[in-house]
Order: sequence, then C-alpha cells, then structure tokens
Amino acid sequence: MATEAEELAALDKALTSLGFTDDSKLERVLHVLMPRVIDQMASRHASTKQKVMGILSHVNKRLKAQPCMKLPLTDLTALYVNLERPPMVRNFALVYVEQAFERATPEDRAAQITVLLHGVAARTAQHREMILRMAVVGLAVHEKHIAAAVDTMAFMLDPADRGAFVFHCLEFLMYQPNTAGYAPVVAQSGPTSPLIAANASNVAVAAELAAISATAAAIAANPGNHAERLAGFFAAATANAAVGSVPPTVGAGGAAPARPAAPPGLSPASVARILGPGGAVPATKDLAARKLALLEFFHRASDTTCPPAELVLHYLVAACDADHEVSKRGEELLKRRCTWETNRPLVDLEDAALVGRLYRLFLGGAETVPEASRALPASPALKLRLVSLLCRSASAANAFPSTVQCIFTCLYGAGTTTRLKAAGMELAVWVLRHATDAQLKQASPLLLRGMLQLLDGKTAEGGMAGDGGVAAGGDEESPAAAASTGASNFTAGTVTLRGFCYQALGQLAVRQPALVTGTPDIATRVFSALTSEPEGCRASVQGAARSLALAYGGCGGGVAMAIEGLLLSSIEGTAAAQGAPGVGNLASSGEPSRRLVAAQWARTLFPFNHVPARYLCIVAAGDAKPDVREEGRAGLRPPEDDDDVVKKRKGAFATTTAKAGDEGKGEGEVGGGGGGDG
Repeated sequence: MATEAEELAALDKALTSLGFTDDSKLERVLHVLMPRVIDQMASRHASTKQKVMGILSHVNKRLKAQPCMKLPLTDLTALYVNLERPPMVRNFALVYVEQAFERATPEDRAAQITVLLHGVAARTAQHREMILRMAVVGLAVHEKHIAAAVDTMAFMLDPADRGAFVFHCLEFLMYQPNTAGYAPVVAQSGPTSPLIAANASNVAVAAELAAISATAAAIAANPGNHAERLAGFFAAATANAAVGSVPPTVGAGGAAPARPAAPPGLSPASVARILGPGGAVPATKDLAARKLALLEFFHRASDTTCPPAELVLHYLVAACDADHEVSKRGEELLKRRCTWETNRPLVDLEDAALVGRLYRLFLGGAETVPEASRALPASPALKLRLVSLLCRSASAANAFPSTVQCIFTCLYGAGTTTRLKAAGMELAVWVLRHATDAQLKQASPLLLRGMLQLLDGKTAEGGMAGDGGVAAGGDEESPAAAASTGASNFTAGTVTLRGFCYQALGQLAVRQPALVTGTPDIATRVFSALTSEPEGCRASVQGAARSLALAYGGCGGGVAMAIEGLLLSSIEGTAAAQGAPGVGNLASSGEPSRRLVAAQWARTLFPFNHVPARYLCIVAAGDAKPDVREEGRAGLRPPEDDDDVVKKRKGAFATTTAKAGDEGKGEGEVGGGGGGDG
C-alpha cells in the first residue's frame, strides 16, 4: 500500500501533466487519468482526497470550455458498478458517468446504460433516479443505435430492475408540460360573478372529496367503523356541489391561482425525477420523439420478457397523449399487445394487482402520502379509458372503497364533464351488477344517494358556461318542465348520463330491494320520470320500473296503499287527460308508457283477489292504446286461466287443422270418384 507521500507525489505529477496539456490532447489524457484519479478517493489519507478534489476541480473548469469533449464512459461505468470499491469512489464515478453520458454517442450510451441498469433496483434512491434518467436518454433512440436485443438485456430479465425501469418510463409517458388537467375558466368581471361563487363553493367540495378519500383509506383497514363518516362526508360534498362541478380555478378576490406544479397523474417529486436537478423542460418535439422511441423499445420486447400486464398502463397513457403520433402508436400497441376481449386474453383484468394500479392511476395518491410525493388524479381523457377497463372486471366491482371513490370523483370531482359523469354511472351499474352482497351492502346506500342527487340536477350539466349549467348562470329547466313545454336543453351526453342513472337504480332494486322499498318515494320518482324524462332515456326508466315491480312485490301497510294511489292516478288521471282538450301533446308524449307500466304493476304486484288492483285492470282494459288494453285484460284473467287459454288455443288449432285435413281428403275422394265415372 502506497504511503501518503507517494500518493501525493503521484497526484501532483498528474496535476502538472494536466496543466501542460493542450486542449487538443486533453481528451486522450483524461481517458487514462480520470478513472485513476477518482479511484484515489479510496485512500485513507485526508490530504490525498483533498488533492483529488483539486484535480477534479481543474478538470471541471477545462471541460466547461469544451462541451463536445468526450470522457471515458466505459471505464467510469466499470468503476461505478464495481461493488468492491468504496461508496465514495462509486459516488464520484457516477457523477462523471452522467457527464460522460451527455457527451457520448448514441451507440455508446445504449451499450453502457444496460450495464448501469443491471441491479438498479438495489441502488440508493439518488443513484437510481440518475441512472433511470440516463436510461430514457440512452434507450429512447432509434433501433439502429442499440446493438443488443431487448430480450438479451440483463436488467430486462430481472423483475426488480425491470419494474424500476418500467415505472420510470410510465411517469415519463405521463409527463406533459403545460397540462393543467382541466380547461381554464375565465372569471366574469364584477364582484358577483356566478363563476366566482361557483368556484368558491367547489373549494369546499374539493375539501370534502379529499376527506372522503382519507376516510376511504381507513375503511379499507377497518370497514366496520367508518361507513357513517363516509356517508356524512358524501352528504356534505354533494350539498356543496349543487352549484356545479367547476374546478377551483379562481382564488380569493377572483385572482387565478398558480398553475399546478405537476401534470395529471404525477406528483411534484415525479416531475423532479423526470427533469433532474436542472429542471429544464424538454422541447415538445423532442419529448414526443422520446416517447415514441420508448414505445418502440417496449414493442421489441417479447411477452415473456415483459408481460403485457406490465405495459398496459403505458399504452393507455400513450393513447391519451397530446401528440397525435404518440397517441396513434399507443392505440395500436394497446390493441395489438394488450387484448382482453378474446378467448385467450393477454391481459387479465381480474388480476387484483392490475385493478389496484388502475384505481391508483385514476384517483391519484392517498391523502396520507406527503403532498410532494402525492400523485394527482389522471387527466379526464385517461379517466374515461380507465373506467372502460374497470367496467370489464368483476374484481374491480369488488374493490370497495375504491369503487365509491372513483364513482364520486366522476360525478362530483373537480373538472368533471358530462362524459365523465356518464362513465361514472356506467361504473355504478357495473358495480351494482357484479359486486358481492357484502361489498354491495357497504356501497349501496352511498350510491343510491349519489344517483338521486344527480337526477335531481344538483350538479351543473357540464359545469361550464358553454354547457348551459347552473355554474354558468343559466336557468336549467327541470326534466318535468322540459317535457311539458316541449323544449329540452338536455344534450346527448346528459341523456346518456340520466339513462345510466336509471339503469343503476333498477340494478339496485334487484340486488338490495330493502333499500328502495321502505317508502314509495322511489316508485313515485320513476312514474314521474316516465313522462318527464327525454325520449332517449325513457327505455332505461321503463327497465327500472320493471325491476322496481319485482322489488315492491309483497309490500304492505302504508307503502302498499301509497302504491295503489300512485297506480290509480297514473291510469285514471292520464286516461281522463287523454280525452281532455288542450292536453293532447302531453298525453301522446309520455302518458301511454306510464299507463302501461301502471297496468303491469297492477297485474303483477298484487294478488288476483286484490280488489283495487283488479279495478285498475278494468280501467286499463278500456284504454285507447292496444298494449295498455291488452295488459288490462290479462290482469282480469285468473292466473290459472292463462294456462287453460293456452291449452284451449292449442286444442282449437289442432281441431281446426284436423277438420281441414278431413275435408280436403273427402273432397279428393269425391273428385277421384267423379273422374272414374266419367
């Protein structure tokens, strides 16, 4: 082992050599000198380390003036990955590896980054971030610059190393500068701007939804003690959301707040990991080119090396990218590499781990995560794609409380849209159809209240001035008023949304009848909707009415009396209105469907010996509409007579057929005999 004097003498000689070396010859000297000098940081002598720092400082000054000068990337990489060297040596080696990486050719970068990525999962957080940033630069290039096949790279064959790289690439694909996640809102002038009032209220909505998320996390650990608290938070949130679902883009005094620090789906810490210490935002063109190259890199990996389940989120995110080429390529790879609708799907949507990743990407980080590391929810476009996947998974329907959080975010979250609300109600229908009884028992009360709030119009339709919502200062008509005046302001998206609401209501009546049949309120609401809802969702209302008929079967007491009165008013009142002058449009619009449903309820809901129900069937039997008339007549026949009628009809048909055959046979014989006589 060299003495302190020998080490200092060797370093002095190296420093002198550097001082007398011209810039034209400096590169060749550094290739030999730098790895040896950095390796001297392993010395136990403080004076030696101080001398090394002086030499490196001299090198840094020379390199600043020579930005194109190459450094010994291969030797520095070998020094860093040598686990036998002390941490101090490896730390300095990685610093100069990063500098050498910036100055190297694409081929050298691709060759050395695979060496650095091997074992990256076991590195310290700071080293891992540096290597992963270099990995995006080194591997997100054209295929011609990468000599090794993706399936032969050692880090791709190690699950931990591949997982670290794949996750960083997902964050890189989600990074879109100048993306706020929702459309900016321009406040109206004046202190009484409706938008300012709407946004001020929605600050409270956002706070309540955040509280819902925090409580939902506690429910996951102890579901028995927090259901009431979650219901209370939901009630407060939906009450405040009555003014509209406009994102909180206006601060105190009407001033616009600062732009969010991170794009949707990312946290401030994620952005720092992507951009590095300098924080320089890449050019839009360069960013899109690297994203495309990353997608091609994963495309060259076989399904054995990189399973499709690990990349489905990458392709989903890319399919929603702002750049057209990236979006197009992501969509292609999603259909080609991640199919789930075939007999042999490549992606198992019932995998609990994948479902959890889908929900985390949709909802963002939990409230328990520090704000700097808390990921924001996904963008509206990505949320729509995620909900479409969740609506294909029975496992996703049983992921309480994430299901409720996701549905509430779609309906009442900041920046929601009519399409997103419809997607949320579609997910609600899916949950009500496929969730287990235990899961549904916890979620159904909250879902019912959410549906009723939405049907009552306590959130603005679209929430923006262009959508005619309440938040924009518009006077939105109620469904009944729109139907009675013949003018509806319901858009196609709103009609779809309300249709999903009634589908969910019907599913809830089938799965949890006790929740809706305790009072006649739901039945009254559905019968009113048969005449007040727009034509586009009337079929969904009729489906909900059929489901409610099964749920209310066997009801008694005050509920049964209220149902009788409802059916009587539906049949007698509308039948009378049908012939009254001045109400022809109303009767022809939705009243026949209401009379038909009332006749169906009177026939199936009560036993045959129930006198008021039979009276309703008598009234329906005289209706002008054939389908209502037929339903009323069917309700006047005893149930056992229905089988007899069928048998009699079959018997009469057989007898008629036999008679016709005998007559034809007889005519043939007569005709044949006549021919013989002739």
